[in-house]
Amino acid sequence: MRAVFASKRFRILGTLLLLWLVGIAPQAHAASPLRVGFSAKSMPCAFNPDGQWRGSFYETWNEIAVSAGLPFEVVSAPTFKQLLQAGSDGKVDVAVGCINMTPDRLGTYRFSVPIQEDGLSVMVRKEPFHIWTPVVRTLWSLDLLELLGGILAFIFVIAASVLLSFVSVNIIKKSSQDEASAVHSIADLAGKTVSVGTGSVSEHWITSWNAASSPSVASGQIQMKQIDSLEQAASALSSGQVDAVIADNMQIQYYLTKVKPKAPFQVAIRNVHRQSQGLIFAPSLPEATALQINQAIARLKENGTVDGIRKRWIPE
Repeated sequence: MRAVFASKRFRILGTLLLLWLVGIAPQAHAASPLRVGFSAKSMPCAFNPDGQWRGSFYETWNEIAVSAGLPFEVVSAPTFKQLLQAGSDGKVDVAVGCINMTPDRLGTYRFSVPIQEDGLSVMVRKEPFHIWTPVVRTLWSLDLLELLGGILAFIFVIAASVLLSFVSVNIIKKSSQDEASAVHSIADLAGKTVSVGTGSVSEHWITSWNAASSPSVASGQIQMKQIDSLEQAASALSSGQVDAVIADNMQIQYYLTKVKPKAPFQVAIRNVHRQSQGLIFAPSLPEATALQINQAIARLKENGTVDGIRKRWIPE
């Protein structure tokens, strides 16, 4: 009788051990943290200037992870291009940032559902209009001297009136010329040098435009200078190394409103070439995990969390 009881007890223990191996062990494996990659130079999407990660997409990912119940660990990518490569190679499970879902990238990377939309902006130097410059030039012009010679017989009041009219017309004409020489479209950048991020949508945009223009006309090509940090690009713009900076609208808007609001720059072209932005999944990421993330994104978009985070970083 005791032998039978002992045998049953061993069978029960064996069954419990089997259940633990089959049920508990997979759960422990599933709970292993995701490797989530961020680029340290993608302000305001994700950055860590003082070792503390922050940014709009960093906050958005944290909300996604909480909503989906997914623990994660941060993997830092030195550049945005290396972040994309890490997602493609599987060095991270999820690549997070303001990653535009271009047609080319959709054929190369495994994307999440879209999170938000953004476009490109072109930032240029402010060219201050000095009103006295055209005034002085006009006063010493040959046309004015000839005009004065012809009106010596007139009384002072009439002469002053003609003089004022002449100066005013030339000032308006000069202002119109200055306005006409400003950057209003990508075609106005022909023959100039612009800053673009390596592997960025801005680089692809300019490359495509150059390919469509006549290669035999050097003045029709836009020269590119690859600078991966917007702050370094702004410094190059200030020193005259480049004539314009092309980057995501969100990045330029954040720089001009939060980082350097008094910088002598202005946006010449705003929010063009709009595209959706999302996350990149590693090829090996389980479909069930990808579904959890996509469902969390949908919930956070529906309840306004994604839009709220964006507005905190970039007020409309």
